[in-house]
Amino acid sequence: MICHFKHFTNFSKAGLFLIVLILASCNGNIARISTINKEPQPVGKLHNFQKQLVKGGDFWFTTFQKISNKNAPYVFYIEGDGRAFIKRIKVSNDPTPYPPMLIDLAGMDNRPNVVYIARPCQYTPVHLNPKCTDKSYWTNKRFSEEVVDSMNEAIERINAGGKFSLIGFSGGGAISVLIAARNKNVKDIITIT
Repeated sequence: MICHFKHFTNFSKAGLFLIVLILASCNGNIARISTINKEPQPVGKLHNFQKQLVKGGDFWFTTFQKISNKNAPYVFYIEGDGRAFIKRIKVSNDPTPYPPMLIDLAGMDNRPNVVYIARPCQYTPVHLNPKCTDKSYWTNKRFSEEVVDSMNEAIERINAGGKFSLIGFSGGGAISVLIAARNKNVKDIITIT
């Protein structure tokens, strides 16, 4: 739907409300390109990050890693809920964030070991994560024991037992706190809302 408006004069409150509703419907109907299986290439190319799939529990997680000193502490950027819903009530078919934000922040981090980790079902092809045919993994199961434990396991595979920092955006902040409650190697947490 394309909305065009010409000259409006003498607005009443009801007229202004109607215009706001029309604009909201225009914005909600903008076609978005599905991001399934697409990756945020600029970070991978511009900041020496390498894409790696990491297994945790029953999920494969898409990560982008910049590791330059394996003996230095790691920092993990945990993505938010992404595009879990369309128009607040309709569940999306693909929770991959559009546009991505947290990965840009990870790309600006100059520490030696920086890892961006997507949430379950984000960026990773569905054929690798058969459970991602169940949309509840980005709705009512997004903070479940299964999800938190699997993310914690993936982080531990990368981190290999050292102390590490967590930075979580939105729902990724909640995941960060839930991981910290299970993992004695978390040295600090930053949440972004």
